[in-house]
Amino acid sequence: EALQQRRIDKRLALTLGRRTGELHRALAQTTGDPAFDPEPMTPADLSVWLNRIRHELATTLDRLKSSWRQFREPARSLADRLLKNRSALMAQLENLELATGCAIKTRIHGDLHLGQMLVSGEDVTIIDFEGEPVRTLAARRDKQLPLRDVAGMLRSFNYAAHAALRSRPDDSEFAQWIADWEQQTSADFLAGYAETVNPASAEDSAPNPVFLKWCLLEKAGYELRYEL
Repeated sequence: EALQQRRIDKRLALTLGRRTGELHRALAQTTGDPAFDPEPMTPADLSVWLNRIRHELATTLDRLKSSWRQFREPARSLADRLLKNRSALMAQLENLELATGCAIKTRIHGDLHLGQMLVSGEDVTIIDFEGEPVRTLAARRDKQLPLRDVAGMLRSFNYAAHAALRSRPDDSEFAQWIADWEQQTSADFLAGYAETVNPASAEDSAPNPVFLKWCLLEKAGYELRYEL
């Protein structure tokens, strides 16, 4: 039964990755509409983006510092640990010596997570293209790195894992199973995404790890501000 469930999870994760890849391929087409045509990601774009992440992350940690004493355990201890690692966290955004290569910026979904996927049989349909609701309309229309959507899905798998853990908080065997599930589901999603974004060379289409790390930090900061 567990093996059968794993096969179902793998198929669904691959499909989620493929549909996300198809979305990004569609949004990366040049049609002559300047509001949607893709553009190269320049060093100036990268600098602006990283400065925004730094500002948003600093704002998030400041808000957390002012309110963490009101939390109950285990949230209070987790917040304390995060605040103590502030310098190390911010240091991950210091590497500007990164060639943008062939990276492009396009219109993206902007708020992609499991709640935006309608499952029908063994397929999924992506819905709700309004973007992150707390951002301005202009910010939601900006062309951005498609990996921001990928990061949103990876963060959503983490949300699902922790939601499951709350049902059995003291079960270490279950906790390990959930950790393995999140790791494998994320890997399957990324595999489905890579093979769809560039079918001719899925290996070369694997997300840039540095870009993906920055996108994950940005998304995690947004989520924490949203929860606060």
